[in-house]
Parts: sequence; C-alpha cells; structure tokens
Amino acid sequence: MGLLRTQGTAAAKELVTYRAPFPRGDVQQAVMIDDNIMIGRRRRRRRAAPGDLPGGRIAEVVSGSLAAYASAGLTPKPAKTTLHASAIDGLGATIDGRAGWVAAKTEHIVVAFATLGAAVEARGATHSSAALGTALLTHVLLMRRDALCLVDRLFVWVQQLEKGGGRFGRMSDAVADEILVLGALAPVLGTDLRVRSHPELFCSDARGGSAPWGGVCRASIPERTSRELWRLRVRRGGAAVLDHRALVELNELRKRFADEGVPGDLVDEAVLMPFESDTDVNATRTWVREVVRALDWRRGAFGFRLPAEHVNLSEYRAVRVVARRLIKEGITSSRVVVCTDSNVVLGASAKGRSRSAKLRRLQQGMVAQLLFYNLYLGVLPIGTHDNPADDPSRGTPVRPPAAEPSAWAEAFVGGDVEAIDPLLAAPRHERWLVPDGHPRGTASSRDWALSHAEWHARPSSAVSGRPPRCSLARP
Repeated sequence: MGLLRTQGTAAAKELVTYRAPFPRGDVQQAVMIDDNIMIGRRRRRRRAAPGDLPGGRIAEVVSGSLAAYASAGLTPKPAKTTLHASAIDGLGATIDGRAGWVAAKTEHIVVAFATLGAAVEARGATHSSAALGTALLTHVLLMRRDALCLVDRLFVWVQQLEKGGGRFGRMSDAVADEILVLGALAPVLGTDLRVRSHPELFCSDARGGSAPWGGVCRASIPERTSRELWRLRVRRGGAAVLDHRALVELNELRKRFADEGVPGDLVDEAVLMPFESDTDVNATRTWVREVVRALDWRRGAFGFRLPAEHVNLSEYRAVRVVARRLIKEGITSSRVVVCTDSNVVLGASAKGRSRSAKLRRLQQGMVAQLLFYNLYLGVLPIGTHDNPADDPSRGTPVRPPAAEPSAWAEAFVGGDVEAIDPLLAAPRHERWLVPDGHPRGTASSRDWALSHAEWHARPSSAVSGRPPRCSLARP
C-alpha cells in the first residue's frame, strides 16, 4: 500500500481500514496481504471491452496502481487481474455487483455444509472434521451476523470432542437440528447491498423494578443522514453478557442522579467505571448525544409493558419492539439504526451473538424475522440521561429538542453528512501507510522506506501540532 500511495493513487479517505467505517464515496480501495481490490460505483451502460480501463476517479486509481507495480519491478499476475467484473472473489467473500449481494465464497459454503452434513448423517464426527466444518460455518455466518446466534450447541459439542482427545464422538439431536436449520437458511446468509436506509432514527429503553416498562422514540431524518449513521454504527460493543451486580448498581445510581436533575456531564464525571465500555463506544456516545438533542422525539413515542426479568433482557426486548413495529407497518428490506444506553445490547447486537443463554434465546426469537423481511439493525450508544426513550419508559412526557442544538448537529440531521467529519476519530491506518503531505517520488523501495521512516520519526510539532499518524497504529 505504501507503493500505491507514493504514486498518488488512493486518498486516505478512500482506503478500507480494519474496524473503521467503510469509506464514504464512489471509490474505495482495499489491500489484504497480496490482494489489491478497487471498487467503483458506475452507471449501467454498454459492456466495456476487456482491455479498457474504467473512467473517472476509479480510472486514476487503477492506472496508478499498475504504475506502482511497474515502478517496483513487479508485474501483476494476469490470471488474478480482473477489470470490469460484476462479480469477484476477494477478501474472503464473493461480491456480486450486479445482484448487490455479498456472501461467503461458494466453495466455503459447500465444504462447510458438506462436512457438517456428513456428520449429521453419521450421527457423529471426529474433532478435526467437526472443527473444520464449524470454522467454515462461522466464516459463512459473518456475512450475516444476525444468524450467529443460531449456533449454540454446535460450539459446545466441538469443545467436548476436543476434550475427548479428538476421537469420534456422538452428535445429539439438538446439534443436528442446528446444522439442518442453518443449511436451510444458507441462501439468505449474506448481505444485501441494495436495501435502503430507513429515514428514521430510533431510541429504545427499558425500566426494571416491580413494574417493568419499555419505551421507544422515533424521529424523522433524511435518508442520507440515516445512511451515514449506518456507516458509523457500532461494530464492536461491550461484553455481550448480562451485567454483573456492581454495574447494575452503578446504572441505578446514574438514573437516580438523573431523576434528581443532576446535569449529565457531572454524572459522567462523578460516576465512572474504567473500562466499562470500549473507547470507541465512549467517543461515539459523545457525538450521538448532540445528534439526539437536535431532533424532536415527541411524535411517535410510545411505552409498553415488559415481563419481570433482568434489565438487560428488557433492554433487548425494547430493540426487538422496534423491528416488530416496522414489520407491522410494512417496512422491509431496510437498514434501521437504533440508539440504546445498554452496553450489553450494544455488544450482542454488534457481534450478532451473546454469551448469555437467556439473551441469546431472545436473539434467536428475532433473527427469523430479520432474515425473512430482509431487515438490518444497527446500534449506536447513548448515555442513560440523554436517552429520550427513558421518558415513555417512565410514563413521563417526552422531552423537547434542545433550544440551541449544536450547529454541526443541526446541519447533520438536516442532510449535511460531512458536518460530522471533524468529530470522528482519524482512521487507524497502519504505520506503513504514507501520510498526507509525504514527499512522493519514483525513488526505489529502499529509499522510500528510509524516507518514510524519517517522516514518521519527525517531531509532533512538524505538522500543525498534531502527533504523527503512526501513533494511532496498532503495535
């Protein structure tokens, strides 16, 4: 990637980075080991000739990449060089641009279910074959994370086979049923790129105690803003397990402070548990608060009764109510963003599976609806005292929007998605990525590596007082 950047091909905002939001725009470039993949959106037109390059910005990226290979004395392998492809295999998946569908490679799906299907027929398997089929099945499910919750007893069975020395072990009917169900769902275990972003933002909350009650608020936003919020959704939340007692008491203490009218900033400062949630989640919660304050939640808010159970189970039921309400209204094939103040719900929703058996059963009860109606739920974190859904969950009037919302938040909810850019964390590009402003040229790879190391070793004050980008890279 360093060589590609020296040729001025891919801008930093066009690079696909691990665990970072997918780049906004019509051109993206991803590099994984020896795979160099460039994705460009273009209108349908006449079929291009095999030797023609695409036009526009994508043409610059493709031609610059080929020039970068040539400058290093490398020649791309013709068998792996594909242009104008409507469907390609890359990054462990099959990307079908014509159908707008991303799923695991066909051979991975076939081998996974062939291996596990043979185990079902034989009523058992050795650890090596069971582990192979389970690993491939997990990879297949990553293309539709919601279905990960359907795998339960299969993982336990594979671990038991390992403890048994890897010898042939019998398979229970429950494990066989899981495999058969997932086999029937194989055609929908992928991601539909053509679904629309639902032009609403939701907030959900739940109240425990002697009279459990849930609440949901919804506010209209432009589809463009909804699409941007989906891009920024939480990819990894907190631990997807039920809160331990200390954290439950901490949350109750926060709610008591909020009920007494203590400002939210003071509550966060006084009642803080280190490592309670992911650093990225905490950073996201800050700008989500400003977005929520700029919206009017008083229309469409409603409360509902909940069973007496653990508060995190109730929090997940509140999110599930959002999906069921949309299905009842006939809204399908959509991406939906929900704000929640539960770290457990954030983790379980982002990962697609909770380690808690009780919470996992709730997920299993909703996944069939999500798959059948082609719904995709994304979650965003919000502070407990900033959540407008806390009002209908307590039977109180929904709070009005902020009298003076942040200028950027007001512009953002109005459709200016670039207004949020200054608040987002810089992408964690690898230390070998050439930073913006680096002197580029046609020097040899050795000279480039030396100059690149010198550039990253410069004082922080050399670039407008900002630290070098390598400080953001993983060790």
